[in-house]
Amino acid sequence: MGPNALAQELRRRFRHTEDVREAGFVLDCRVLLERKADFLEDLPVVTLAWGHSASAARPNYGARPVAGFSLVPPLGEATVVEVMAPLSGPNAASEVARRYFEAHGHPTLLLPDQPGGVGFRVLALLINEAVSALAEGVATAADLDKAMRLGTGYPRGPLEWAELIWLKPLLRALEGLHAELGEDRYRPHPLLRRMVAAGLESFGSIAGLTATANPVEEQSA
Repeated sequence: MGPNALAQELRRRFRHTEDVREAGFVLDCRVLLERKADFLEDLPVVTLAWGHSASAARPNYGARPVAGFSLVPPLGEATVVEVMAPLSGPNAASEVARRYFEAHGHPTLLLPDQPGGVGFRVLALLINEAVSALAEGVATAADLDKAMRLGTGYPRGPLEWAELIWLKPLLRALEGLHAELGEDRYRPHPLLRRMVAAGLESFGSIAGLTATANPVEEQSA
């Protein structure tokens, strides 16, 4: 599965087995592409694609069928799961992913292969911009979240969402998006990097970090 909040929620809400003899596929919720590795079991792999495309992950799993999936936490009745087959086309893993999530009450969308999917990639970009605004002293974390909730009608603000996802997997996802897409807007803000390095998970406890460097200069370094 993987050591992050989404993996924990999937374990709580969905039926899984650790017995290879009973498994029909492998669900890999690790975010960092380099941590995804081949398995001894000859099973299809459905892998979390927050920071990469399904095609980029496929070589890590040998010759077995691979599909990517992406969703925006938390899981709820209205959560849509995006399923992405590699560029070679839909395969056994993409069909398994569709059946798996729909069996647990979540509609699925089969999308062209792309890093992060659509929903999570947009959210990651919003979070990165909110972290930048926080570092520049535009507003407090609470005010930034309130402004986004009131202005967009989102159920939570971007920094609240970041804390829900956990900052380390968010950072790894942004690093992967930046590496595969090559777009500077996905480069993680230095403040996010410092928070993860410091082991912090709340934006309400970072007053001393924002004054350590000029964020504009550091971002362009």
